Amino acid sequence: MNISVTKFLEKINTEELRERMIEQLRELMDIAHKHSVDEELSVKERQNWARLEAYIAQTLNSIINDYDISNIKKKLNELKKLAEELDL
Repeated sequence: MNISVTKFLEKINTEELRERMIEQLRELMDIAHKHSVDEELSVKERQNWARLEAYIAQTLNSIINDYDISNIKKKLNELKKLAEELDL
């Protein structure tokens, strides 16, 4: 039984997926931070962990901003529909 890629993608709950990704990235960022301040590691190793933490934070920020934009667009569409109904 073949499901087209489009139909498969339509079934994905992007909001739920985004929330799981955010939670996983937060956990990874916490791990990276813990290592970045671990004085038992060499300076170079801590720098690498700090670099990874910063990259994860940037990725997380991007996902959150996209999520906010998506929600704003959804709300605007709802408002447009409501305004159209009121004009009838």
